[in-house]
Amino acid sequence: MRRFLKDYFWFSRSERNGTLILAMLMMAVLIFPEIYLVFRGPKVYPADPEFLQAISDFYRMDNPVQSSGMVNEGFYVDAEGDTRKDGDQKQQAALDVNSADTTGLMSLRGIGPVLSRRIIRYRDILGGYYDVSQLAEVYGIDSEWVASSESLIYTDTSAIRGLLLLSGEFGDLLRHPYLDYEQVSEIFRLRREGRIKSTGDLLESPLFNARELEKLIPYLRIE
Repeated sequence: MRRFLKDYFWFSRSERNGTLILAMLMMAVLIFPEIYLVFRGPKVYPADPEFLQAISDFYRMDNPVQSSGMVNEGFYVDAEGDTRKDGDQKQQAALDVNSADTTGLMSLRGIGPVLSRRIIRYRDILGGYYDVSQLAEVYGIDSEWVASSESLIYTDTSAIRGLLLLSGEFGDLLRHPYLDYEQVSEIFRLRREGRIKSTGDLLESPLFNARELEKLIPYLRIE
């Protein structure tokens, strides 16, 4: 047994010295950062001038939240999580959401750059909004926001791009968010059979119901 232990656990002097030095180096690596911080002190980064100005504006003398620390009612968090002032909403006349650009849309309460781009992107896919209630279909906007903003927005329906029901391409119809693949295929079948004379004829198909067709009709054109 003693021979076994000696064979596997015996170290020469040079090996013991090397092991000791290695242990000391490892300890130095572990404690050096702590010692460095003690003598160096915490690193101080220069303040961002724009951030300091924003803080100064918020806590100006006439701000009633200066002593309470509560958020002023004149501020609100928009739909994207950005804090903005009520005064940021500057438009006087109602805004046409079918022609407004991102700048115009961002003048609406709760609409920032991300939501404004989503509104325009969905508008392009639809071919235009025929009712302001459709804005609730945009991700990040709910019906409560639409209801509270109805006096500030409207839709110019003359700007709507229609879908050619009798001659439109399959891909053009399929790109519309109110039509799926089966419904477009059904339209083409009814077209081949000459069974489409008006938009109401789509109700002959079980793939269309009155509610779906009511949403779709403003975009359909009979040439």
